Amino acid sequence: MAVLTIDRAKEPKNVQGTPSTSGGEMTDGDYYYVVTPINPFGEGMKGVESAKITITGGGGSGKISLTWDEVPGSSSYKVYRTTTQGQYVSPCYIADPTSNSYTDTAASPSVGAPPKFESDNVKTPQIEEASVLPDTFISGRHGGITQFLGSLSDSLHLEGVLTTSSAKSDLIN
Repeated sequence: MAVLTIDRAKEPKNVQGTPSTSGGEMTDGDYYYVVTPINPFGEGMKGVESAKITITGGGGSGKISLTWDEVPGSSSYKVYRTTTQGQYVSPCYIADPTSNSYTDTAASPSVGAPPKFESDNVKTPQIEEASVLPDTFISGRHGGITQFLGSLSDSLHLEGVLTTSSAKSDLIN
């Protein structure tokens, strides 16, 4: 049986923020962020939540400057904000920067929450056809495969993949 191993897509890491008491409209309080990459196949997996970032003494004029590690192959990112650690429910989507930084000045959240990835009881989606691009991305006819990759430790293993394309067969055999 043929086995194809593909590295999982990378997630943004090292999300860090620097609070400021002027230049924005954020109220004093605690804030948390997660970032997801946008690649040619859609929204990828979320990175690790930032540490707590606190604005104190801003009197409603605070802002937070965010940075994170760049994800190769990403065309942009989605930034999500919450005031309760680990609780990202819609609406919490605040921006879609094209670089690995963003300054949050109190943008009103839009509808949307980061993709959820369950590490326990992961069910493998049925893939009828898959395409591989160099360096980390995989797509399938059934959506969500880039999100599914986020629940795996390091790689995705596809066994018994059937294809009619000789080019794809060469990848698998």
